[in-house]
Amino acid sequence: MLNLCYKNNKISRNPIEKLEDLPIKESRKRVLFDDEQQRIFDIIKRKGYKDLGDTIITRLCTAMRQGEVFNLAWENINLENRIMKIYRQKTKNWTTLYILDTLYKILLERQGNNSKWVFPNPKTGKPYTKMDKAFKTCRELV
Repeated sequence: MLNLCYKNNKISRNPIEKLEDLPIKESRKRVLFDDEQQRIFDIIKRKGYKDLGDTIITRLCTAMRQGEVFNLAWENINLENRIMKIYRQKTKNWTTLYILDTLYKILLERQGNNSKWVFPNPKTGKPYTKMDKAFKTCRELV
C-alpha cells in the first residue's frame, strides 16, 4: 500500500522500505507412516473409540479441521450425489467437497443416528468440542 502511495506521489518515500522481513518460523510437521496409522486404528478399534476413528478418517478424507468435523450437520450432506458443503472456519466461507468411498461408508453407517449432527456426543447430543482424552490414550499406546 505504501509503495502505491509513493508511486502516485502521495508520500515522498516509503517509510518501511528498509525494514527486513520477519523470519518465517517453520511449524512442526509430522507425517504418520503406514504402520503407525494402522497401529492407531487398531488401538481405536480395540478401545471402542468409534467416534474418534470416524472423525480421524473424515479429517483424512477431507482435510477438514477438527471443529469443522465436529460441527458437520446432515443438512450439509448429500449422500445421493456424494457431496458435502462445509463451512471453513479459517476462511469464513463455504466449500463443496466430494465424498470418497471410505467416508461414504462411514456416513451411511451414521445416517440413522437420530441427530442433526453427523458426530454427536452421546452424552449431550450436541457436537463434540474435543476428543483429547481418547486421542491421548491412543497416542500413548502407539
